[in-house]
Amino acid sequence: QQQGVTPFMLLLASFQTLLHRYSGQADIRVGVPTANRNRVETERLIGFFVNTQVLRAEFDVQLTFSELLQQVRQRTLGAQAHQDLPFEQLVEALQPERNLGHNPLFQVLYNHQTELKGSQHRLPGLEMSG
Repeated sequence: QQQGVTPFMLLLASFQTLLHRYSGQADIRVGVPTANRNRVETERLIGFFVNTQVLRAEFDVQLTFSELLQQVRQRTLGAQAHQDLPFEQLVEALQPERNLGHNPLFQVLYNHQTELKGSQHRLPGLEMSG
């Protein structure tokens, strides 16, 4: 709350930090599925409307976790503002080098699931409640 981030943003930043530490890469791009039901017309429809967004984190030696949280916050809000852009159109516009052996923009997918209100999770030194 002090950082103005949601639990999704905090956990995504933590996951990207883990990927950075284990891979040694400074440019971490993670795919994030979105429900894509932000219009009244699609709220009650049955069907698969999921779109994939790419959220990028850029690390350097001097980046603090607090700064990373702000980076993730800004990029998440920016991605949400453009969630109607289909992933296929993003790939077309960016025209990355293609290889049939892997996804053109990311290699890891992060899917955040929420639980019902009132659930609590505790770890030593950390408490999260919904």
